[in-house]
Amino acid sequence: MWQDQGKNDDATVAQQLKSDLEELREEQKITRQEILKMIRLRGSTPSINLVQGLFGNDITTAAEANSMLINKLEHLDLPPYIDRQKINFNETMLEFSSFGTAGFVNHLDDRKTSLVYYASGLDKDRMFIVRKGIGWFYREYLGAQSFLGFPVSNEFQTKGDNPGDANSNFEGGYIKYIEALNKIQVFRYGIKGESCVMSHSF
Repeated sequence: MWQDQGKNDDATVAQQLKSDLEELREEQKITRQEILKMIRLRGSTPSINLVQGLFGNDITTAAEANSMLINKLEHLDLPPYIDRQKINFNETMLEFSSFGTAGFVNHLDDRKTSLVYYASGLDKDRMFIVRKGIGWFYREYLGAQSFLGFPVSNEFQTKGDNPGDANSNFEGGYIKYIEALNKIQVFRYGIKGESCVMSHSF
């Protein structure tokens, strides 16, 4: 990450991405095709201005921004079930959710665990993790560009859950894992409340 593809200098890339992010915040709507086009053109390069805003440091080059971001992520408090040694922080990418939220995302090699560190929105500077069956289903069938968007909670249990059950909240709904049935249920928020729109049995 952080490469300008040899076509633009750091200042130009940073200014363009800053402009892109501001437009996203204003519109709060962007199509998947537009996001893919923007990321392809920018080489998934987070802007220096964005990292400066996150960490308040006087960053002037892409290398400094890269070092600062990785250092920040490496020193975040992680839940005990996350093995820090298995995270390649250099693979962190800037992504956008279907809600126009910007976040630094790291997908672990287990194909189940994803870490999302918010770069904008109400949860800016917070990190959430999806994992296990919920994380696998989210990565395989949904993702940040689906109606769910980014996660807004870590794994948790609600009243009435059995010990092996789990829930994860997202911007546009939530996913529930029911251990007794070995089943995933996906709920979407709507004007008339929430509704189960997907289910999957393992």
